[in-house]
Amino acid sequence: MNATEIASALAWRDKRVEFSGTPLTEAVALFNRQNELQLFLRYRSLGELRVSGIFWSDDPAGFARLLAASFGVTAERKTKHEIAIRRAP
Repeated sequence: MNATEIASALAWRDKRVEFSGTPLTEAVALFNRQNELQLFLRYRSLGELRVSGIFWSDDPAGFARLLAASFGVTAERKTKHEIAIRRAP
């Protein structure tokens, strides 16, 4: 295998991001820097939640769904380019 083939085979690793007790504000900022689809925290206090795990950096919608399932928040698609994350009613 040459260097180009190795780089191609390992390219999927560049799309992974790992958080370990990372404040949600930092995690959201990372997703927003890398994607057209933006995540918005509707309550400042949500930013204090701590997130751990390995995620696909090019899947902000999947990350938002995981937040909804794990933290009891809602993740609502507002526009083609925006997902609002807020406390569940």
